[in-house]
Amino acid sequence: MKFYISCRECGIKLYFSSEAKLRNELPTSLKFTCFNGHTFYYSSQEVWAEVGFSAFTSGALIGGVIGAVAGGSAGATIGAFLFGAAGANQDEREREAVKRFNNSW
Repeated sequence: MKFYISCRECGIKLYFSSEAKLRNELPTSLKFTCFNGHTFYYSSQEVWAEVGFSAFTSGALIGGVIGAVAGGSAGATIGAFLFGAAGANQDEREREAVKRFNNSW
């Protein structure tokens, strides 16, 4: 899950990392300076989450490579399928976490 605020002046998304699961786990005030030099304080209510890099894509890619090394083209197909399925489950969990965070007030 990726967290961001949008600059009030130019609308650029500014991403940051956090271990927060809900808004009330963030500081009440956050200071950000965008790439255009605009500095503002933001409340936790102005923070949004979105899904990060797809675990399905990376899982399928890793599984395909491992499978290809171990068992040729058939192994690549099986590996991509198995690792991709595991990644898809992770993606669904992340989508639920994003929804939970964005709906927490």
